[in-house]
Amino acid sequence: MKINELRDLIRNSNLELSSQIIGDVETKNVFNFHVPHELANRTDFTTVLITELGNNYDEYGGNEPRVKMHDYQIQIYYVENTDYEKFESQLDKLLRSAGYLQTKQFGHDLDEETGQLMTTIYYTG
Repeated sequence: MKINELRDLIRNSNLELSSQIIGDVETKNVFNFHVPHELANRTDFTTVLITELGNNYDEYGGNEPRVKMHDYQIQIYYVENTDYEKFESQLDKLLRSAGYLQTKQFGHDLDEETGQLMTTIYYTG
């Protein structure tokens, strides 16, 4: 699945993410679809949650689409004192280098449940 490739790209990057092993997998707290229950309310590390939003087609030729684009929502819940501007700049650079384009970001807010600073960024690729 394309979403797993995106997750693995972020997990294997040089972004400042904490080590978190679940089973025998080094997750670096980057997850698809949901955060495991035992980690959901922890605030001692930055968590990245990736969700698929849908697909669209691009680059038509002969009345047929040549490229299928996938849309993703990336939610980031920051550990306290994170330089979020630096983190987001590095994330965007990483994703652009892999062919993903940022389409929206609505700013930052405090998560009601954890009190963590968080943001939601939308990408297509």
